[in-house]
Amino acid sequence: MKAAAGVIAAALCCAALPAAAQGWEPKRTAELQLLDKVTARVTVLRAAVGQAASFGTLSIQVRACNARPAGEVPDAAAWMEITDN
Repeated sequence: MKAAAGVIAAALCCAALPAAAQGWEPKRTAELQLLDKVTARVTVLRAAVGQAASFGTLSIQVRACNARPAGEVPDAAAWMEITDN
């Protein structure tokens, strides 16, 4: 009896978990939102993967950009190298 109750409780706990994401899709461009802390202005910069983009004295190199497929919870991740000239 106790074992059955434990199995039912475990099944109910697992049923409440969200579905796992299916994976990531590679993208060719990254859309970055940049904040200038001096002027408090937000700028949107589109940077192609593998090419350098600049913002003020910063050089931004996007190495990889991935996003969730359509129909899933929106999410994105990018690997960038940022240097100050």
